[in-house]
Amino acid sequence: MKSSLDLEHDELRRLMDAFRPVMPGGPEADSTRMAQLRIRFSDLFRKHMSHEHEVFRALRTDQPGCPVDAAVREHADRTRELFLGYSAHVNRWSLRQIEEDQEGYRESVLALQRACRALMAWEERKLHPLVAKN
Repeated sequence: MKSSLDLEHDELRRLMDAFRPVMPGGPEADSTRMAQLRIRFSDLFRKHMSHEHEVFRALRTDQPGCPVDAAVREHADRTRELFLGYSAHVNRWSLRQIEEDQEGYRESVLALQRACRALMAWEERKLHPLVAKN
């Protein structure tokens, strides 16, 4: 059975997949649908980050040199970097900016999606098995 963290990752991936075709220049470009998905993703992303923080913080032992603690710290650093990039993206790309530079927006979204997918894959390899043990 999948954990709640895995299910959240699945939903984040599903939302990213649904977003690609509705972006400007996509085969199903639809600004209303894009805005809806953007909001849903943002809400889930923030809730998921909070959930992960809580779950992964509980794994910490605060023992010097503990590999679990190192992985949790690395996760915090990687998540902070992704969140700052995501926040900058949201602030940069207003609806007007998206319309003016559709290709730039699309490239920015796809880069963020790759970073988000990479982080989730890393979490699933490094941290989710530790959560399952507890």
